[in-house]
Amino acid sequence: MNMDCVADRLLTYEAAAAYMSLSKRQFRRVDIDSGLLPIVRITARGPRVRLSDVNACLESRTTRLVTTESE
Repeated sequence: MNMDCVADRLLTYEAAAAYMSLSKRQFRRVDIDSGLLPIVRITARGPRVRLSDVNACLESRTTRLVTTESE
């Protein structure tokens, strides 16, 4: 399977929320309603999000924990 095809897979809100370990309500409020994730409207009743956009959103929120060693 082509990896570009997999990365651009369209997810329902439910599937995207589960992928991000969020409830559907949290996902809509935090990611969709705030405009962080673009939506793809296939039909009026079935908006989707791209898996690649979900991954990019997660990556943009990833922080590295930096610790300093005390002597």
